[in-house]
Amino acid sequence: MALKATIYKATVNVADLDRNQFLDASLTLARHPSETQERMMLRLLAWLKYADERLQFTRGLCADDEPEAWLRNDHLGIDLWIELGLPDERRIKKACTQAAEVALFAYNSRAAQIWWQQIRANVRSLPIFPSGIWTMNNWRK
Repeated sequence: MALKATIYKATVNVADLDRNQFLDASLTLARHPSETQERMMLRLLAWLKYADERLQFTRGLCADDEPEAWLRNDHLGIDLWIELGLPDERRIKKACTQAAEVALFAYNSRAAQIWWQQIRANVRSLPIFPSGIWTMNNWRK
C-alpha cells in the first residue's frame, strides 16, 4: 500500500519593503513520505523569500521536469525557477535556459559545500547565473 502525502497549511503575511511586495496568503504544502521536514520547511522559506501571488509549488519530488516552485507569466514562460537540494549541472543548465531567473536552495550544508566547489566554475559561465544560492545555514545565524 502506497503511503500518502501529509498536508500542511500555512497562513503567511508578507511585507517585503525591498520589493514593495505586501500580501497575505494561505499556502498548502503536501509533504511526500520520502521528504524530510527540513526540506519541506526549506520549500516554505523559498516561497517566502520570493513571495508573489503567482508563485506556485509544483509536483516537486514527483516530477523530474519541473522545479520545486515556479513563477509563470501570462505567456506561459517561466519568470522564476526555484530549485531545492543539490541539483546536477545539467539540471541547473536546464533551469537557466527555461527561466528568466533561477534560485537554488541547498540543504545538508556539508554536502552543499562540496557540491558547490565541484560545479561552481561551470555554473558561473551560464548566461543566467542563479540569482541566489541559499543554504539552511544562511538563516540559522
